Amino acid sequence: MRIPGHPVAVTVNANLRRMVEVWRGDLAWSDALSSGAIEVSGPEALRRALPRWFTLSVFASVPRPA
Repeated sequence: MRIPGHPVAVTVNANLRRMVEVWRGDLAWSDALSSGAIEVSGPEALRRALPRWFTLSVFASVPRPA
């Protein structure tokens, strides 16, 4: 999302499926980064802070059938 009048500080490149998997809690943020499923560019401090901004779904902790 870009807010007019403000520069883009961090860019996230990923397909929708992987972002949803992270949001649902099916894929850990760190695993998505290490596998290359999600790529983040920008200043290091902001890249490290990003997982705290990306909150999980309230249903992420609900067990799902195997």
